[in-house]
Amino acid sequence: MHFTIIFKSHQSYDLSYGLVFISCPVFIEGKREIINLNYETPEYKLGSIKKLIDLEDISKIISEGKECVIVVHPEGNGTDEDLKMLERDLKREGFKFGSVWFNEKPNSGDLK
Repeated sequence: MHFTIIFKSHQSYDLSYGLVFISCPVFIEGKREIINLNYETPEYKLGSIKKLIDLEDISKIISEGKECVIVVHPEGNGTDEDLKMLERDLKREGFKFGSVWFNEKPNSGDLK
């Protein structure tokens, strides 16, 4: 699996980042690699969200209340444990979050 993290922000910003596991966990934005989080192991490590926020300098853009959504995609090399660590990392940084599994049927719209 892999993940998309969408941070709540002001209307004029789109703060969504991919977390892919291309042997090691890497934050991406579109096709741009932002940071390879760990060259030694393929597992997600605590402190990675802070690295992303600091590197992208988005702490001032993230809306008050620190909220985000994790979109879980079934494809990829990430694991259930990686998801648990990501959730733990977000909590540690003070975020409230929800998760959406991309392979589940949506509540509305045309996707079936």
